[in-house]
Amino acid sequence: MVCGLPWGQRSGSRAENAALYPAAVQEWARVLRPDGRAVCLTADRASIEAALSLPAASRSFAVAAEHRVNVSGKWACLLVLRRR
Repeated sequence: MVCGLPWGQRSGSRAENAALYPAAVQEWARVLRPDGRAVCLTADRASIEAALSLPAASRSFAVAAEHRVNVSGKWACLLVLRRR
């Protein structure tokens, strides 16, 4: 699964991301089979790290790879998550 998460800059906000990201991670855990992969792009690193550190998420996913990328002059994080 590939997902471009909102960054909280042009649309939404980082406060909204704090609620959205955990819900997204929960949905990924529901639809991905074990050993499935989710690739997500975001510049809101704090929100994705917080979402992945929640107990249900940390049981469901391991970070398989992490890359720093420049998207139209803005730095973002590309995460590859593996479903446990």
